[in-house]
Amino acid sequence: MVKTSRTYFCPQCGARRSHPVAGLSSQHVCESCGTTFAVGASAAPDVTAMQIPLQAPRQLLDKYRNAVITAVLALVAAMFLLPLLVDLKKSSRTVAAAQSRGRADMSALHEAGGKFSRIDVYKNRTDQNEDEYRIEVSDMQSGAALSEPQFYRFPWMQNGGEFKNFSDGNLYLQLKEAAVLRFDPGAQQFVDLRPMLAAQFPRELGAGLAKIRFTYRDRPDSFEVTANDGRKYYVYWVAGQILDAEVASEADEQRAAKASQTRKYYRYAQLPRGHSQESSYLLVQYWSKHDSGQPEHLPYFELKPRPDPKEVGRWDRDVGGGYMVSAYALDQGLTRLEVIDATPRFDATVLAENATRLLLAYSATPEQSKGRMLQLLDKQNNQIVWSRDVAQIPLLARERGGVYVRAQGLPSGFFMQGSTLEPGYLMDNQGELVQEFAWR
Repeated sequence: MVKTSRTYFCPQCGARRSHPVAGLSSQHVCESCGTTFAVGASAAPDVTAMQIPLQAPRQLLDKYRNAVITAVLALVAAMFLLPLLVDLKKSSRTVAAAQSRGRADMSALHEAGGKFSRIDVYKNRTDQNEDEYRIEVSDMQSGAALSEPQFYRFPWMQNGGEFKNFSDGNLYLQLKEAAVLRFDPGAQQFVDLRPMLAAQFPRELGAGLAKIRFTYRDRPDSFEVTANDGRKYYVYWVAGQILDAEVASEADEQRAAKASQTRKYYRYAQLPRGHSQESSYLLVQYWSKHDSGQPEHLPYFELKPRPDPKEVGRWDRDVGGGYMVSAYALDQGLTRLEVIDATPRFDATVLAENATRLLLAYSATPEQSKGRMLQLLDKQNNQIVWSRDVAQIPLLARERGGVYVRAQGLPSGFFMQGSTLEPGYLMDNQGELVQEFAWR
């Protein structure tokens, strides 16, 4: 009978080569890894031999248990932390983008055919000690950019900027009293008017512009321009005319004397102070001479209670509403007025208006800390359609209690801001919130 050799697998490394231990036939030594293990005499493995392989996985598990636990914990942590890390990365990118833009300086909206463009202006101080303005135009609803950013640089010591709507429906932007730009809705960018002004009025402005800015409310649709030779002019952009500032008042009176039409306006007119040191105002509507297509000048006037006829001053004139004004206001075009609100208001102003609404702001007492009111007036019937204490509007009250509220009139409502540094919100003609904005 031929004796067959038995092959045993090492329980440690699995090798098939082993030899018996001298004097111990039931013990083998693995020739590969040197492990001593027990073997049985029968074809069936020995019980002891079966136990050793079963212990090996436990040894491996004990050996790598900490590594496995660490890996599992790391995976779980990654599942929770990854969204936070992504948000943090996005936030860092947003902050970095905002810092690259500069400081938010002012904003405006442009409405055309029911579509709104939002204009944001950022200002950054350069290494050359200049103020660099970055102008971005985006879709109001989606925030998507509608054009490439525009950049303008000016010496830092000059004044800031301002938006203004003209009666031609266009939005204009003044920067540093050094440039005036007009918004082009087709290109969704601004156009510098300085070359156009020099070309349109070569005799007065051909040598260049030293300074340009919006005029005050008494001269709508115009710029005050100082030429390089030092002469000052009023450029009526919509009317296409230019007036030498030295003779503008005389020209205003001549136009008023020849005018055959009148136009209605609104104003908070000042009352006599009397014993009080605080100025109070009445809301009035008034009519002034103005022919379409001509430069426009709105006369300034203060209200004087109508006295006994025997005490009427020689320079005062009755214009209705129970009040009188100085005669020079009539020379500049004022014809008559009516009082809309007979209650005296303090720090009162017409913030903005559109074709159907007038947005008013005033304090009920001389102390602004006791509350400031906003009202919408219907220009068709002079009735108040909406009224709120600024304290009731958190979007405005958070900026110094609403003392510096500003507004821009739009066809369908008003763009409201607590200050030029606030992102603001859009309000419709009924006083309802349409959309709140945030800096991108």
